[in-house]
Amino acid sequence: MSKIFTDSKVLSFPFKSRLNLSLLIRYWEVNLETNNVFAGFPSDRIHQMIAGAPELREPIEDLKVLDQHKGLLGFLMSAVFPPALVDQDISAALVPFSFEGVYATPGYQKLLPLDRELHDVVANIPKNDMNVGKTMHACTMILDKFYDTKITIDKPILLTLKDDSTGLDRIYKLEIDARFVEIIAKKKPAPIEKSTIKFLTQNPYDIALWTKHIDTKNFEFQGFMIFRLVDVTVQEMLSSIKYDLLKKDAIIKEDLIEMIEQKIRAIFNLPDLKLGLAYFDPNDNIISNHSATVWNSLAVGEESEMSCSDFAGSFYESAFLERKPVIIEDLKDYKKKTVLERKLLEIGVRNIAVAPLLYDNEILGCLELANPEEGKINSMTANKLESVLPMFTIAVKRVIDELNTEARALIQQECTAIHPTVEWRFIEAAYELLDKKRKGENAILEEIVFPEVFPLYGLNDIRSSSVVRNAAIQDDLLENLEAV
Repeated sequence: MSKIFTDSKVLSFPFKSRLNLSLLIRYWEVNLETNNVFAGFPSDRIHQMIAGAPELREPIEDLKVLDQHKGLLGFLMSAVFPPALVDQDISAALVPFSFEGVYATPGYQKLLPLDRELHDVVANIPKNDMNVGKTMHACTMILDKFYDTKITIDKPILLTLKDDSTGLDRIYKLEIDARFVEIIAKKKPAPIEKSTIKFLTQNPYDIALWTKHIDTKNFEFQGFMIFRLVDVTVQEMLSSIKYDLLKKDAIIKEDLIEMIEQKIRAIFNLPDLKLGLAYFDPNDNIISNHSATVWNSLAVGEESEMSCSDFAGSFYESAFLERKPVIIEDLKDYKKKTVLERKLLEIGVRNIAVAPLLYDNEILGCLELANPEEGKINSMTANKLESVLPMFTIAVKRVIDELNTEARALIQQECTAIHPTVEWRFIEAAYELLDKKRKGENAILEEIVFPEVFPLYGLNDIRSSSVVRNAAIQDDLLENLEAV
């Protein structure tokens, strides 16, 4: 028996629910009329087996009854769980809305064992209250059967579980099949106005409202439900990363960048994968980590910046020149090693992918994915991140734009007007100062000098040029007036 527990203070499931295999037995009996042999068994033999277990046709209160008929139960369930798919499917037959297991495939048994209680399952339901979800689903089934509402629940049910082997989150979409469930009404259900039903559907998680109009004591669920889990980790994590990167401070807050890195690990199912980011400064021709207090490039490391010449001959240069991702499955076997590749090997990187971040066909920086085990990131798996690369590009551009704005504001605060030809040097100094301030250092803007640089424009200035220019303008105006 398996249960998914939530807060003990929440309302318990209000409907009575019992296991009943009669619908499944009826399915077999109908099919046996047209098939003399089924799965290697003659039909009369199957009839004998079913006839020898009359208790399976009635509601079953004690699930221990099933222990006496394990062989028959497994055979009956083969109609629901085809033997050829048992090893691939993550499915189970459960008592309606109770999470008590009747039958499960090996994959389901591994994720949600039927013989132990589960406390670490998170569902996309308000307050993670599974009873709210179960009650709402039960009420919609009642409305469909007795009030012909044809309600469709568009929001998928998602369950997040920890992978025991990696410790990473895996997300599964829960598909519920209720074809073997009967809803029994003890008395004729009271009428419900269409306007009331519409109001109920507009408040799907207000269980008090739903149970006010649906008499929970009047209905009973008998049969079993089929739960099927579909792994949607990649799709959901990619969607979540896109949403995270839309936030203004997505890559400048430590908790957010760590969250994004953890989601990328879940996408690749690699607990030791590392995320690296750096931006390209065309003014200084450098790859830089300036002011990136929570993210950095694996290649640049703690050096804050590296000249682009340091990347010459490396696979980074190939990624930048070709403007497309480069993947090295095993750095140890990489033949054209430069200082950069050797540096990465020293810090434990064996497998790495580098993708340039392009904006308006200009390179803003690069995204790195590195793993200590070779071959895990390859051309097939790296495609998973292709859809989020533009979002990383936008996030990095936002950081660069904000950094430029902050640097220029600092220059205006600390300096007098500066000539455009030397502005780059002041911006560089402002970056350095902002970087130190973010690290908590008590620093001031450095003194900026240009040794052996002489302002020739000053020596060639013409004496009284302003007076002469003004006189020329005045003569020109007088000439125009005379012509008029």
